[in-house]
Amino acid sequence: MRMRLSGILQSIVAGLIGVVFATSDAGAAPPKKKRAENAEPAEVETPITVEPVAFGADQNAVVAAYEKLIEKDFAADFDKAEPGVELRRLEEKLQDEKSYLKKSLLLLDSPPTTLDGTPLVGEFSYGNQESILRIERGGKKRTLFFIRGKLWKMIDAYPLGATSKWGASFKTALAKLEERTEVPGRVLPANEAEGRRYEEADWADQKTHMRAINWGKQLAVSYAERATEARLPELRTVKEKKVEALDPAVKAVLR
Repeated sequence: MRMRLSGILQSIVAGLIGVVFATSDAGAAPPKKKRAENAEPAEVETPITVEPVAFGADQNAVVAAYEKLIEKDFAADFDKAEPGVELRRLEEKLQDEKSYLKKSLLLLDSPPTTLDGTPLVGEFSYGNQESILRIERGGKKRTLFFIRGKLWKMIDAYPLGATSKWGASFKTALAKLEERTEVPGRVLPANEAEGRRYEEADWADQKTHMRAINWGKQLAVSYAERATEARLPELRTVKEKKVEALDPAVKAVLR
């Protein structure tokens, strides 16, 4: 009889514990997503979209796509322009914009170029059939990167400050990006040895690697095709020559 009561009590206690845990689980807040601390970028659930051109497009297709966008930017002015001098000036301005776009194409055959000394150093290489195209629209400066004639990366630069939609600092911009992606980014400190000249945070889906880069007074957002990014070591056959430090004895002779 005593053994039977003991078994009954154990069942009751076990049932009560089950009720307590079930109640606690039901009322518990969902776990918060933690900032990525692994070797991979933070994975986003919603695919990263890149517009208006797709990775893999050739230079001519990209230029044609942006020419259409420039025409769209001028459409409202053309609708209001009076025939004559005003219309001719507007047509000239449109052609100047298109001409500037084409002239911005820069082949990265060998240094130096206008990119040296800019934050874009490290985002490209010389002598590997690479080129860039630059365009500015709506307060955003975009640099498009090509390798072997195909688009593989683009970087958008936005000013930071009191009137910026991204806020006054990289910290506030990062918070806004994390709100949009709904995932805390993987933050990486600047590390020259690992090829990072600036602090970054990054995210990725299956096709695209997105990086937020701290350029001080500017926020840079990079979008790169992951497949091409993974192949860069084999695509960049020409390696940068490193300047060797002079031997102390040689320095003494040269003094």
